[in-house]
Amino acid sequence: MRRAILASVLVAVAGCGGSSSPVPPSPNDELISGACGYRVRRGDTSRSVGFGGGQVSTQVTTTVSAQSSCTWSVSVSDAARAFITLIEPASGSSTAAQATVTVDVAPNSGSQRLGTVIVADVPFTITEAAAPCAFTLAGDINATFAAAGGTGRVTITHTQGAGCPWTAVSNSPFIVNVSPASGTDDGTVTFTVTANSGGARPGMLTIAGQTVTVTQAAINVVVPSITSVAPPTVPFGVTTAITVTGTGFDPATAQIAVTGPACPTTTSCVVANAEFTAKTPTLLTGPITLRNTGTFTLQVQNGSAGPLSNGVTINASATTTAAPVITTLSPTQATIGTSPLSIVGTGFDPLSARIVVTGPACPTDTSCIVANSELTTRTSTQLAGPATLLNAGTFTIRVQNGPGGAFSNGVTLTVNPPSTTPPTITALSPTQTTVGPTILTITGTGFDPSSAHIIVTGPACPAPSACTVANAELTSRTATQLVGPATLLNAGSFTIQVQNGSGPPSNGVTLTVLPPRTPAITGVSPTVIPIDVATSLTVTGSDFDPATAQMVVVGPACPQSSPCIVGNGELTVRSASQLSAPVTLRSAGSFTIQVRNGSAGASSNAVSVTVR
Repeated sequence: MRRAILASVLVAVAGCGGSSSPVPPSPNDELISGACGYRVRRGDTSRSVGFGGGQVSTQVTTTVSAQSSCTWSVSVSDAARAFITLIEPASGSSTAAQATVTVDVAPNSGSQRLGTVIVADVPFTITEAAAPCAFTLAGDINATFAAAGGTGRVTITHTQGAGCPWTAVSNSPFIVNVSPASGTDDGTVTFTVTANSGGARPGMLTIAGQTVTVTQAAINVVVPSITSVAPPTVPFGVTTAITVTGTGFDPATAQIAVTGPACPTTTSCVVANAEFTAKTPTLLTGPITLRNTGTFTLQVQNGSAGPLSNGVTINASATTTAAPVITTLSPTQATIGTSPLSIVGTGFDPLSARIVVTGPACPTDTSCIVANSELTTRTSTQLAGPATLLNAGTFTIRVQNGPGGAFSNGVTLTVNPPSTTPPTITALSPTQTTVGPTILTITGTGFDPSSAHIIVTGPACPAPSACTVANAELTSRTATQLVGPATLLNAGSFTIQVQNGSGPPSNGVTLTVLPPRTPAITGVSPTVIPIDVATSLTVTGSDFDPATAQMVVVGPACPQSSPCIVGNGELTVRSASQLSAPVTLRSAGSFTIQVRNGSAGASSNAVSVTVR
């Protein structure tokens, strides 16, 4: 809207007289003289216009007689021509004693501005008010996000005003990382919508004084569905692999709920996700042991709180299965102690097969058992696992598929007394290591693959109660080489020997263990972490021990006397030069990050991160 301002300039001559005290003249009442006898009060030469603009007029009265033919003109200063336009007249003369000069002031969309109009040699100053700040928003101002969340972006454009400040703030707890929080004139604001674990939810931000709405969809709850189960009948009391097919199975959380005899509810008997040997969105395979005969119902559930699928039935019967058959045994001779046995044959149940040993000190079928969980190899045609036999003599080895199952044929294993000839070490690698775990490789002669073990004596491993790397812990066992892990937590000189069972030990070779090196940090990323948001923190440097390294965090709520620890098991990346882990810091402020190898190791230098 425009508004016209019309001002008249009147010149009056007052008479003298009276007894009043004289009043000091105001500076605004001072008369300014222009062309052709034109005079105007100084206070009338300053005009103000709102930001919407409008017309401004002034009346010019000349006092020179018409016979003098005096002329005057009107001009707009160069700086003012951008927004002030002369309408009429551009000039005048004393021929016309009075004239009205009018100019047009354009609307203002920015800051306050001044312009000068010279009328009959008298400068008039026109001040136009600044426009109030106004903004328009574009982008994700009324956006819908999936349950997984995402990032939104809003563009701010100021349409009038200058130097206009604005702020951006989230009004909903699931809308985070609003950045930047403030700005001037134009800008772009981003924000994060976190993942939704429930129903649909609305959210709101206030940006530049305007409301931005966000709608997030509910999490998509998939109800699993079973189409078939195989086999439909299993022997009771025997662990059997079953396969369930269907749709909507979550490989990360799916479990099978079993109801039936002795399993009254859907939580009584569950095949947990970790037990599955195969898991896809359409197939689950895992072991089931039904210890009662009868009909059972199987249902699939994604997580313990998820909806249950339809139910399918499976029967547990008392039908006996065929006995397994052993075709070969290796070795057929061993030395007193622990020996790895390998059995080849047919009819082995990988989920329930076990090795039954009878002989000296193992008088019955249940006296000496290598349980299914102890086997290192389990297939339908091969079983492998350690057997500890502490008496010399002849033993019978059989296979049984679960307790109560039929026994296989028996094969003979001869166990000999330990040799009286000690083994000999010719080389050790490495001969020098650092405190912590290491892999030892020993070469020599006379090693018994079935009973040889490594004896370590030194600091914290004094003779005769030396530290031992058992035969079962060795990763390689031959008559001329042994390989296995040793964890030495003290620095110093150690003696390494080999012993076959309880026989005489070999010669000793020296292993030097050095103190642990102090880790050093060269960088951390990111250096700024959002408060109360799980963030992957990566520390780079040197001399990190992948097996024991941990992060030490000191700052608000994590004092030096009781720092917050990111344990080795929480690390997602572990190498000698890099560690990564999710970190959630619930207090704002400055924190320091250090690395140490083990809880008693020396701490590295400290680097800083900021939480806000």
